[in-house]
Amino acid sequence: MEQEFQRAQELIASYEEELRKQLPEGAEVFDAHVHLGNDIDGYRGVYEELERINDATGTSRCFMFCMDEPDRHPAFRAPNDRTLEYAKRSEGRLIPFVRLDLTESPIEEAERCLDLGARGSKLHPRAQRFLLNDERLAPVFAVAAERRVPILIHGGRGLPPIADHLARLFAQYPDVQLIIAHAGIADLAGLAGRFGGKAGVFFDTSVWSPVDLLDFF
Repeated sequence: MEQEFQRAQELIASYEEELRKQLPEGAEVFDAHVHLGNDIDGYRGVYEELERINDATGTSRCFMFCMDEPDRHPAFRAPNDRTLEYAKRSEGRLIPFVRLDLTESPIEEAERCLDLGARGSKLHPRAQRFLLNDERLAPVFAVAAERRVPILIHGGRGLPPIADHLARLFAQYPDVQLIIAHAGIADLAGLAGRFGGKAGVFFDTSVWSPVDLLDFF
């Protein structure tokens, strides 16, 4: 097992070396999708490990938010407070987003955290079990438009088609900057058709499979 682990480390190091060769000189590495905390499914995001990874990869800054935490009730308040503390600790390297639950005071929690320094909102329709035609989304978008902060929304696997509902919502609030996570692979053709090249809409590329990214590009 030790030999296999060492071989895996060597392979990863070779991939990193090749990636560095491909980066244009002076390019800034910005990570638009980072979780810190403890998820109910067992995944963990540890601050010190993220620091080490960012240093090793030359990542300048990150959008950062909590996971689907065991103490997420009520309103993700405790995990959001930890997110804000991580951001302070990083001295600007980690840019905090407030995670919202539509069933638990989302507007109040969004405004509370934005007042405390959050720079955007994170929505996860699969984990928090809502659809993109949910009427409770409109006031969340209205707050983001008023405060001029982005909304990052889960667009990975485990969702029904979301492009049509999301496009109608965005049409109501065109001043909102929208970030569709995981390259929009939940509804890639629909999202690309609706939002490809549209001002104010971005796709982050946080996906596990390079095949998904090849499809996306």
